[in-house]
Amino acid sequence: MNVKLRLQLGALILALSKMPLAAANEVEIIQPEQISSWNHARHFNHEFVDLTLPAKNYDVNVVQQQDHVEISTTLIKKLANWQHQHSNGIKVMFLNKAISFSKLTSVDFYLDNAPEQSVIPNKLQLQTRYQNQIAKQLVDPAWFEQLLNEHGVINVTLFGEHNDVAKITTAIASYQLVLNNKHNNGEAISLPLAAFSLYQQQNWQETQVSLDDIKDEVVVGMLITAETVNGKTLRSYLQDNFEESMPESFLELAIKIKNLAITLSND
Repeated sequence: MNVKLRLQLGALILALSKMPLAAANEVEIIQPEQISSWNHARHFNHEFVDLTLPAKNYDVNVVQQQDHVEISTTLIKKLANWQHQHSNGIKVMFLNKAISFSKLTSVDFYLDNAPEQSVIPNKLQLQTRYQNQIAKQLVDPAWFEQLLNEHGVINVTLFGEHNDVAKITTAIASYQLVLNNKHNNGEAISLPLAAFSLYQQQNWQETQVSLDDIKDEVVVGMLITAETVNGKTLRSYLQDNFEESMPESFLELAIKIKNLAITLSND
């Protein structure tokens, strides 16, 4: 084991000290070359004119520190239109090509939330923003409370093969991590697969399944994005009544992730 990997493994074990059984399992520490990202704000400028910062500020930055890999970004979620709703995000491809959903035990990392750099619109701000649509009884103000909370939500999605081909059925596991004050000072996070919602997805339509249904399917990677509390946008409520001229609003969550890893069962 080289020095860099030994240091990373030591830092990971320290961060996951609350998990006494983790050391008995196999741990895959995510390396910089496994991480990619997207930032629609750079390429669809007209959709993102009301972001707080210039588009380049929403890039995902991956840095190899002496003893860990650090990922930092401000994640964006659109609140009105579902087109490009997960406007940027983190994508990880696993090196182990034989990971099944039944073998993956947990997703583990150390999370720093930066609320002073985040933007979470409140109900009054959204009522002002969409006052014309509310006056026309197109938008119900109650939806705002269903979409947002005080600290924001991060969605962690594990995906199977053919995730990029909508017409082919793909296994999906999704976990909504609701941020809170603990994350502001940094916290070790372990998300057990048992706590994920499991789906099979085809043509963007999801069917809920059990682990038995997908246990032998391969997990090839993971996405990390900003999310609303219920996973919806205003367009999700409005469907065909959505107006393309409706102004856009954004959820912006500034985060830093260290020691990203997956834990695999040796059983």
